[in-house]
Amino acid sequence: MKATTLLAVGGCFLAITLLSPAHAGQTDTQPSVQDTQLASQLIAHIARNTSRKLIVDSRAQADALLIGANPEDLSFDDFLLCLQTYGFAAVQRKGYVQIVPEAIARLLPTPLVSGDEQHSDAEYVTKVIRGKSLNAAMLFPLLRPMVPTTGHMAVLPARNALIVVDSSANIRRIEALTNALDTGAPYQPRQSGLPTCNVMTH
Repeated sequence: MKATTLLAVGGCFLAITLLSPAHAGQTDTQPSVQDTQLASQLIAHIARNTSRKLIVDSRAQADALLIGANPEDLSFDDFLLCLQTYGFAAVQRKGYVQIVPEAIARLLPTPLVSGDEQHSDAEYVTKVIRGKSLNAAMLFPLLRPMVPTTGHMAVLPARNALIVVDSSANIRRIEALTNALDTGAPYQPRQSGLPTCNVMTH
């Protein structure tokens, strides 16, 4: 069974297509009225059970294909992962969740993670990762390839820190790898007598 619906939030639309496991091999692209209602129920189910308010960017338009899962069992995290698969990102702002093209997510004021705040895996956040025994400038070329082009990483040598904007899941992966490598005696930057504030970005 295939279903297509338009999620309307604030005058914006996001097209979602669902394909049940029993009909994954069918090629019929014309949804019935019943199919469309089922897809609408999925959106209503997510909004009702999570109590979140969504703002969907007008550029966030695509057909998302879901196979092998019961739409009614999808959590909000599952929903955001589905969006990320099709090039969209979620950013929390002032009690709302913005759904935008992933390419512009790093340009938005994403939440700054400073402790143990809980964020969905696919949600975009900002994190400052401070080096302890290793020079952050040396970590930069090792870690930067792990950040997609839609994310951002910069190093501030004077503070021996990395600034990362990416999905919450990927930032946790980068932080875990940094902690695994960053062991030993504390890093001592060379003192030149002149203030430094060099920034490396990519």
